[in-house]
Amino acid sequence: MSIFNHFKMKISGRHIGEMLKEAREQRHLTQEQLAQKVGKKRSYISKVETDYGNNIKLQTLKEIVEKGFDGRVRIDLEL
Repeated sequence: MSIFNHFKMKISGRHIGEMLKEAREQRHLTQEQLAQKVGKKRSYISKVETDYGNNIKLQTLKEIVEKGFDGRVRIDLEL
């Protein structure tokens, strides 16, 4: 399994919020439906998908991916 449950994404300069929106749309979820699954407000999901997405905490990303998409976050760092 990879990030977003069969939806592997490589960040490499991409806006995380855009990636989450893409994953949500591919699963035919509205912002409201995703918010309910994650236990957040729709306005929060909207914020994550736009401005806030670049500054999202890893814990928040993990919650959205695991609770909202039934996926798993895997982070590989190359130094």
